[in-house]
Amino acid sequence: MARLEIASSRAAADSRPLSSTPAVSNQIREGKTHQIPMAMQTGAKIGMRSLNDDLIRLVKERLVEPVEAYRNSVDKADLESRLRVAGFSLPSTGR
Repeated sequence: MARLEIASSRAAADSRPLSSTPAVSNQIREGKTHQIPMAMQTGAKIGMRSLNDDLIRLVKERLVEPVEAYRNSVDKADLESRLRVAGFSLPSTGR
């Protein structure tokens, strides 16, 4: 499989990483930015997705190798768990 460079790829361009909803605006205004990932999960129905959501999608579509997704994730523990659930594994040297 050819390796797709995530940073320059348009493959992840169809996601809406964060929408300005009243909840998100309030969290930012009140300095509660640590709660934004939960708001993004709630906002999935309007297209909001986290980086890990898109990385998992790209791995499942075989556009990105699991180890490349892992290297680009900011929440590696979450991604590793989600890769396992999806039936993918990481080589111990890829971490």
